[in-house]
Amino acid sequence: MRNNKGFTLTEVLVVLVLLTVITTAFWNLLSTSSKDYQSQTKNANSLNELSYIAKLMTRDFRKSVSLQVSGESFKVGNINYKIVNNQIERDSELFQTKFKNICIGNPNPKTKKSTNCSEELPKPKTNDADSLYIHLIDVEGNEVKTMIYERGGKNNETTKK
Repeated sequence: MRNNKGFTLTEVLVVLVLLTVITTAFWNLLSTSSKDYQSQTKNANSLNELSYIAKLMTRDFRKSVSLQVSGESFKVGNINYKIVNNQIERDSELFQTKFKNICIGNPNPKTKKSTNCSEELPKPKTNDADSLYIHLIDVEGNEVKTMIYERGGKNNETTKK
């Protein structure tokens, strides 16, 4: 008569192999998910930084009454921006450093000027007002493009009747 208590060596080895395969698959799933999460978080943070910079430039432009673009710098109202080695300085303070390309310009046909643009500036909706075109690309490949128009155009006067 045979004693049927316990497991044979073959059964134990089969269970160990199955547990190893399941554990490896689960570990790969967790590590891939973690890498994807980190990559997406880094991408989102980078895009948020670009959006913040574009919003700040938009705010500066909307508050100002003038836009001057010359060479590697531009002035929005009283605030001076300068592009040096794909970095932006705002009033001589380093503003952002993680750029692959920065294109900023005034596409108004009357005063068309740009800074660091390899691309053709888009046509503005109106030729009467100054506009500010911003195209930022960071080192991760994220990009933000925006066109900001001067409110009311130049020499906006209201007449009372």
